[in-house]
Amino acid sequence: MDFIEGRPIESLETASQAQRDAAARTIIDLVLREMFQFGLMQIDPNFANYRYQEDSGRIVLLDFGAAREVGSRTAEGYRRLLRAGLDGDLAEVRDAAIAAGFLGVGAVARHRSRIDAMIGVILREMNRDGPFDFGDRQFVELLRDDGMAIAQDRDAWHVPPADVLYVQRKISGTALLAAWLKARVNVREMIMPWLEMGRDVASPEAAGTVW
Repeated sequence: MDFIEGRPIESLETASQAQRDAAARTIIDLVLREMFQFGLMQIDPNFANYRYQEDSGRIVLLDFGAAREVGSRTAEGYRRLLRAGLDGDLAEVRDAAIAAGFLGVGAVARHRSRIDAMIGVILREMNRDGPFDFGDRQFVELLRDDGMAIAQDRDAWHVPPADVLYVQRKISGTALLAAWLKARVNVREMIMPWLEMGRDVASPEAAGTVW
């Protein structure tokens, strides 16, 4: 066990916008590399597992006891889902979400209009020009009512595969951390280089990323 110097990630609360953006970008880059390059993901995005080194701007990640393999089928499912999302293809997003096990066939059969409306909101936010403002949570309110209505229908319940649950836990936790940082990150720009790559291809270099 080694001691690595670092401050709590929460210390960035009073940092400049540029510092908060850079930290969030680094953490998002990690998620993309874990899924599409390493095939291994630290699946506990608790804020306490991230430390910040002010002098270098590096992010320290803790707790590799929470690491889990990401199967190639899961990674390819997310690749297809992201590609469809960035293409703005609502029907393909729905089909890709079903194929990945993220969305149940029963939920789509019973709540297709609600699901399509939710996908439409997400596509609009994903495809805005420029950085995504994680601090602007208005779109979450637009998703809440439809999401709650679907969740209350027991006949539409669906449990995704374990791999998808673990990956989604990391993605959701990362989004919450970026929202807490009120970060602005061009996520679309970061995702694009990964969409046509397999793990046997050299990874894209994210400008400004440090570990």
